[in-house]
Amino acid sequence: KQGLYAGLVVSGGEPSCCSQCKTDFTCRWRRDKGGAVMCEQCMSSNQKKVLKAEHTNRLKAAFVKALQQEQELDKRVLQQATPPASSSSSSSSAHGMKVDQVKARAASLVQQTQGRSVQTVSRHIATIKQ
Repeated sequence: KQGLYAGLVVSGGEPSCCSQCKTDFTCRWRRDKGGAVMCEQCMSSNQKKVLKAEHTNRLKAAFVKALQQEQELDKRVLQQATPPASSSSSSSSAHGMKVDQVKARAASLVQQTQGRSVQTVSRHIATIKQ
């Protein structure tokens, strides 16, 4: 004996029960990949969770890649700010002082940029998790 209940043919005329939320009524019964009977709301919720997780992983990967690129650029800036060592002994102490100032300023900028990048990524990941 079979009956029809909200779109799913069930044996014995008994209504189905959602394997996740245990409801016995829905506008549409569905089966997951494992064959479990689920209500429309649970199936939709599960699909949204999967999509959100995939999106979060893509965003994390993109932010990590952007952070790595930014760090590489910072290294290049430091390398460009540091002039090659000259073999000439006629370098003035004033020139040496300017080079030291440029190096210190570049190092300071790199540290500030890295700190902001990590904070930005951390904040964004925290908002995604919510």
